[in-house]
Amino acid sequence: MSNPTHDHGLDVKNIFITLKILILFFCVIPVTQAIFLASSSDEILDFNLAKMVTFLIIISLVTLFWFVINYTFKNYRVRAVIEILVMHSIAVLCYVSTGTAASSYKFIFALIVLIYTMELGLKIGFLLSGVSGLTIFIGDLLTCTQAHRSSHFQADIILTATFVLVAYIVGFYVDKDRKLINNLKESVNRDSLTGLFNHRYFHQYMREIITQETNEQLYLFMADIDYFKVYNDTLGHQKGDRVLKKIAALALENIPEGGLVFRYGGEEFTFLIPAKSTNDAINIANRIRISISEHRFEGEEMMPGHDLTISIGVAERRGASDTVADWIERADNALYKAKFFRKNRVQLYSSVFERFDHLDQIDGDERIISIKTLLSVINSRDRYTYNHTDRVVHYCEIFSKYAKLSEADSRTLLYGAYLHDIGKINVSQEILISEKPLTDEQWAEMKKHPSDGADIVQKIKNFDTVADIVRQHHEKFNGMGYPLGLKGEELNPLSRVLTLADSFDAMTAKRPYQKVKTFEEAFVEIRRCKGTQFDPQLAEIFIAAIKDTYC
Repeated sequence: MSNPTHDHGLDVKNIFITLKILILFFCVIPVTQAIFLASSSDEILDFNLAKMVTFLIIISLVTLFWFVINYTFKNYRVRAVIEILVMHSIAVLCYVSTGTAASSYKFIFALIVLIYTMELGLKIGFLLSGVSGLTIFIGDLLTCTQAHRSSHFQADIILTATFVLVAYIVGFYVDKDRKLINNLKESVNRDSLTGLFNHRYFHQYMREIITQETNEQLYLFMADIDYFKVYNDTLGHQKGDRVLKKIAALALENIPEGGLVFRYGGEEFTFLIPAKSTNDAINIANRIRISISEHRFEGEEMMPGHDLTISIGVAERRGASDTVADWIERADNALYKAKFFRKNRVQLYSSVFERFDHLDQIDGDERIISIKTLLSVINSRDRYTYNHTDRVVHYCEIFSKYAKLSEADSRTLLYGAYLHDIGKINVSQEILISEKPLTDEQWAEMKKHPSDGADIVQKIKNFDTVADIVRQHHEKFNGMGYPLGLKGEELNPLSRVLTLADSFDAMTAKRPYQKVKTFEEAFVEIRRCKGTQFDPQLAEIFIAAIKDTYC
């Protein structure tokens, strides 16, 4: 149940609070008048004065109590019920103190009906009207003589009917206004094509939940339809719109209770999913992905792969220090990897820089912290290097597992992959971000980075082998590489693997002055360069490892 007072804003809430307090104190007036009119001066100064003071104290305590429940109870339903009971009790006290059946202040019940009908709607108004009328009828039965009971009943029936009429008129327009406001909010927060929540509401909702303390694990999915531009260009935007609507419906069918789906923009969707664990979140994402992959869309045979699919990036919400921007960036990075690594897949967010946090503790050498700082500087200057390093490490991990390298060799290879471009700290930003082929002078500066990187890495205790791998990752198997012109068995075997991973990513990643190769085209190129740039035996193992993972 949404909080209507909150929906109408803080100003309206303050108005209701003021009116309720005024009613509480207004109940004192008739009681005070009754005490003074019915008493002698001695009684006023003695018993009745004490009675009046006592009544004022009670009203003050009730007011304080009302403030306490209003700001203590977080559950809106509970707070509203307690508040209504308190208000009605005060009205009954006023009614009884001023003569019950003969009281001329029965209209106080009408004020309570009016306020709570305005605040809570027609149903509550009808309920309070009936309870108020019943209270008055009971008062008539208990206090009226047989001779006067009929006339009081007639008057109070009309009064009760007035309560109901007030509740109906006010409640009807309040509910109508609330429905109009809710419809307007829905139209503002919903995507008109798919019916999902839109980009605007996504960011609004994210700002709300990121600050909430909860033990529930929340995951953000970012999903993108693979090759959707091809589908639109081939079959037209109307059929593309049908695909978007159907994918939205399939997504809603496959999310768990409590999950939300948003149309982030174009062919992108976001999901906020509660899950028990990371594996549970991955399973949910795969369920969504498979349901879309298995659905038969019109014209999908004309798509690459003859299928219409989506890729999904998954990122978990972190602790209190997490921000909306960071959370979205993690999910977006995961989506980028999912689409880069062959699409139609689910990718959990992981960062090479987080996976190697344990480097801080290697042999107690604190200089690695400085190296990670340098890497962060490079990444801030050149986003390509950040993503490139992450992917190269990933390819080296795949090779290590497939080739069953020893734990020591695997660790050394991954450290080398992690640090292989650290020498770019000495390369000017103009060269790093250039969108044109480099000049001879610029290329000469760029070619220094393996040696510069090795010099930095060599300062870390027990990292001599890693430094050699960093220095040799641009060497070629035939001796025509740089910086030392080493060849064949002169090269560290792990550096030859790193050369394969580095070159494979350079061929398959988007670069401004180079056409992107598919994985299959890159495999052809690697085989063409066996014996010249690449170790022939390791080249085939590398290709087999990548195929085993992605093909």
